[in-house]
Amino acid sequence: MRRPWPAVFTLLALTALPSVGFSRSRWSLGVRAVGRSGEYTLGGVGGQIGVELSPLVSVELFTDHVTGSHRDSLRHEHEVGGVLRLHLLRGARWSVFPLVGACANLAVVHDARSREVSVTDVQFGARAGVGAEVVLPYGFSLGAEAMALAYLGHRVEWWNGSVYSADELSVTPMGQVVLHANYRF
Repeated sequence: MRRPWPAVFTLLALTALPSVGFSRSRWSLGVRAVGRSGEYTLGGVGGQIGVELSPLVSVELFTDHVTGSHRDSLRHEHEVGGVLRLHLLRGARWSVFPLVGACANLAVVHDARSREVSVTDVQFGARAGVGAEVVLPYGFSLGAEAMALAYLGHRVEWWNGSVYSADELSVTPMGQVVLHANYRF
């Protein structure tokens, strides 16, 4: 005899979803252009998926891939993370929001003298900022965000013309601008 518990729990979960805002959720899938500046400057692209939990709250999960030069060395970073948006100022087709989030970042720096020599570090970061989004016809939207970032990880250092990773952990502050285009479904 089959036990009814999985079906009962599934039914209870589905009936509870409207009470936590999922019945009004609007999913989005998008692309991003990213510019990051501070101790070094990087630019690149990424993608994001989001869900509007309620008219006031939405969550975005993202991945960014940026590259640039850092003291004549090639640097590239690959980041995954998420942000929580609070849509405090909102119209029928626009929104302005503060955001907070966290991320994990793989930073890779190739030695300027030999691209085969590189230093890698996994950094953990926090972010806070402000953004705006405009909803366009046919389910599309455009947005921009400006934020401050802080990464906890090992600083990349140079000695005698070679790149290496510092032994101690440090915090690296950065600024970031993101432009994104989404399709809402």
